[in-house]
Amino acid sequence: MRSVKGEGARTMAGAEPVKKTVEVDQLNWLARALDIYMMSEHLRPEELIGKLSGLELLAYPEGSVIVGEGSPGRDLFVLFNGNAAVTRAGKPVAQLTPGDLFGEIGFLVGVPRTATVSAGPDCEAFRCEARAFEEILSEHPNLLDSMRTIAKLRMEKLQRPAGGNP
Repeated sequence: MRSVKGEGARTMAGAEPVKKTVEVDQLNWLARALDIYMMSEHLRPEELIGKLSGLELLAYPEGSVIVGEGSPGRDLFVLFNGNAAVTRAGKPVAQLTPGDLFGEIGFLVGVPRTATVSAGPDCEAFRCEARAFEEILSEHPNLLDSMRTIAKLRMEKLQRPAGGNP
């Protein structure tokens, strides 16, 4: 097991995620997943290889906390495999599935994490250091606009009282 550094590198329970080797087909998958958020622009896998030096694929033990509510952090995550539960103040808010982006509120706004994301079975996520992703956003403004929209909608959802309308 390789040592993993950065946010999401040690779970709240103390278990460390396992850093996996990122294969070309996984980069292709990530580029397609990010395309969903980019409207008419397309992100080439080569751009990910060249610009995301801080990109890691991490496998998280089931039940471990990937990001904790209230903790500092600006790294961005894309769920690659399995699922993850999102909670706020211990109450379920959402389920994430492969292709879902998370961490965008802390990344865009620079505030502490607004929710906890916990790993489900077979959970793997790409973690991208904020500074590396900022370069891609400067060249792909549609992706930035989509991320802002997602962050706004998620912040509104998080502010609704539990049991309120979706």
